[in-house]
Amino acid sequence: NAGNMSAENADNPNFSKVEDPAKSETISKIPSAIKFWVKFVPGSESYNARMAATVHDAYNYITYGQSKHDNDANKVHAIAQAEKNFPACEWTEMTVPFTMTGNAIGTQMYIVVNFTTNATPGGGGSSDHLYIDDVELVYDAEESTPAPTVYDKNMSVVADDEYLALTETSVEVTNNGEMTILGGETIKTIDFNLKDFSVGNSNVGDVAVRGLRINDDGTFNYNNSIQIAEGDMAGVHPMTLQGIISDDYFYVNINMDFGYSVLAEVGDVANTTLNISDALYGTFCAPFTVALPESVTASIITAANDNELILEPVAGNVVLANTPVLVEASAAESLSVSGIYAKGTPVAGLLTGVYENTPAPVGSYVLQNLDKVGFYLVAEGNQPTVGANRCYLTVPAAGVKAFFLNGGDATGISGVDANVDANEAIYNLAGQRINKLQKGINIINGKKILK
Repeated sequence: NAGNMSAENADNPNFSKVEDPAKSETISKIPSAIKFWVKFVPGSESYNARMAATVHDAYNYITYGQSKHDNDANKVHAIAQAEKNFPACEWTEMTVPFTMTGNAIGTQMYIVVNFTTNATPGGGGSSDHLYIDDVELVYDAEESTPAPTVYDKNMSVVADDEYLALTETSVEVTNNGEMTILGGETIKTIDFNLKDFSVGNSNVGDVAVRGLRINDDGTFNYNNSIQIAEGDMAGVHPMTLQGIISDDYFYVNINMDFGYSVLAEVGDVANTTLNISDALYGTFCAPFTVALPESVTASIITAANDNELILEPVAGNVVLANTPVLVEASAAESLSVSGIYAKGTPVAGLLTGVYENTPAPVGSYVLQNLDKVGFYLVAEGNQPTVGANRCYLTVPAAGVKAFFLNGGDATGISGVDANVDANEAIYNLAGQRINKLQKGINIINGKKILK
């Protein structure tokens, strides 16, 4: 199957039509290489011909050259690829190895092979001549297509809502062939089968997710919706699968509009203590995922604008492993928390988590309860120690001495200016203009500034 038949037209890729056996080629095993004889006589000596072969799943795959086909929606279906550009040549035998993409290996596989007179789509011409003979797929006797490794474990479900549960508490995770979850190899995609998934008295059945891509940092996130036909939760509900995976750790939870459940955790157990003083604020970071109680809320500091810290609540109040957060409690708390150890370093952001006692860097901010609770600037020669599983704040070029946590305080003081322009008008709370900053609250440009 081909697009435009003119060599000068860029819209001329080859593609599969998997629904038509006469227009697609199935294979049962991934070849190790493709071998062929070729002779290329280009109209210009600078031209290169091209061979591109792709093993793909049950999808009408396009051998892209144009950017409109070079997208994730197409590329995610490629299982293995062999590609080679070559210049003018007399009859020559070439062997090109296939490289695995890391995408899911489907139960049904197809192959599409593309020979072109020019490596650039639309770059060829009528004077180019490409001769091909004896094309064959090479299979190494000692190699075979690996069967998917299935981890079928009975997991205890931690449910935040009475409506959310797995009736058989079973999660089947398929990691697509040549990779293992607990073997130190890089995992690029995984499959999920949630068996006998139910919501309240409504049975959904099996929920399947195929070819879920893993980000470079080991996290994954899948957003979709499920249709519940009957029962007390009938209707369409959003569903999110979130988690993280590494050499020695696997975690996944499911979030819906009425609650969440931890579906699976595999790894070594770690623990620490989360202490929140009478100041009711603290920082926290741990190498494992923690589901916090209702009495404690966690937020990520996403930005600092106009001397204010912008907070984003953590979804489901579940702090993922290696995520630095600001925590707030309604009363002093000392919580013993534990989870499955996830190897790695704290996620980079405005908050930096530490796993051992660490001197706060000069120019950073540390949460302290001095005149009031806030993040105070760390000066040269006065570097407080940030305790293990706590965090410090870094705000480049902030120009403030502190960021206060007002907890709804009507004064709305959010920052203390480190430097005040001498030409700026300064007022006290009575509205009287004063010559310089006085101890207490000052008003500059309509903002309340604390000295």
